[in-house]
Amino acid sequence: MRIAHISDLHLSHAFNKKLTGRVYKFLKYVSQRADHLVITGDISDNAEEEDFILFREMLSRLGLLDGNKTSVVIGNHDIFGGVIKAEDILNFPQRCRETDYQQKVGLFHSYLGELQSNCVHQGTSNGYPYAKLIEDSLIIGVNSIAEYSSLRNPFASNGEISDDQLTEIQTIFKEYSKYCKTKVILVHHHFNKMRYMTGSFTERIWMNIEKQTMKLRKKKKILEIFKQNGVNLILHGHFHQMHTYTRKSIEIANAGASIRNAEGHFQYNLIAAENGSVSISQKTKLIEIKKPQLLKIIASAKNLTGKIAIA
Repeated sequence: MRIAHISDLHLSHAFNKKLTGRVYKFLKYVSQRADHLVITGDISDNAEEEDFILFREMLSRLGLLDGNKTSVVIGNHDIFGGVIKAEDILNFPQRCRETDYQQKVGLFHSYLGELQSNCVHQGTSNGYPYAKLIEDSLIIGVNSIAEYSSLRNPFASNGEISDDQLTEIQTIFKEYSKYCKTKVILVHHHFNKMRYMTGSFTERIWMNIEKQTMKLRKKKKILEIFKQNGVNLILHGHFHQMHTYTRKSIEIANAGASIRNAEGHFQYNLIAAENGSVSISQKTKLIEIKKPQLLKIIASAKNLTGKIAIA
């Protein structure tokens, strides 16, 4: 099976309509090169319902609103949003405190419910963890987003996989390992130490802050559980640097931020998974919009009309 892995699209149609059009063309491009599309969180930049509606419509128009073709997991921006305007810097902590975490997770999946229609297991915590059997692969989606805490998660970007989820994941392995040759984990947060290129004094200070506020807690324990159960591959995003690495003999791939640049360069991982072995290729594609035209998208659930720029 060929898997196309993208992450951190950060749609923000209210502030960047051209990006919406580029994402549409990118989804079309990568979906034609793989059997299954994986998106590991941060679909929206600011947790706006309009972005989820537009994303759902994109998948639908491309024939990707199908659990056999697409799998997604949630990211921290899909729950808490982020800082877009200058005033958001001061308002963000209060916004996080007022966010109904479970309601936001439920909202995310209310627009993408078809993607879990083929699950052999759906978790008790708003659908996580979930499991799919596709060809000879077991794909497990995990929610790694920690709830907000002014002390433990002050930027709403740290990660945590609950003990309840880990227990369910081990149950999934026991019940379905005999039906698969390759085991794949989808999660938003990374398992490696964050490394940066050298920068200015101010940049280094911010990098050190990020290291403390983008961590996945108990990752050693989590990796040990994955190793004991024969996981072959972990796919994630969150940290915006494309990277592949190995932990406890498990291949791990970060798709980085699949778009965050003004020039329209997109990046993705293309994975070949067969008979328990995986190979990962890192790819880049320039997505240009020369003469945008407006495409109206009607979302019947909310009677909301969006407009996407598509060349």
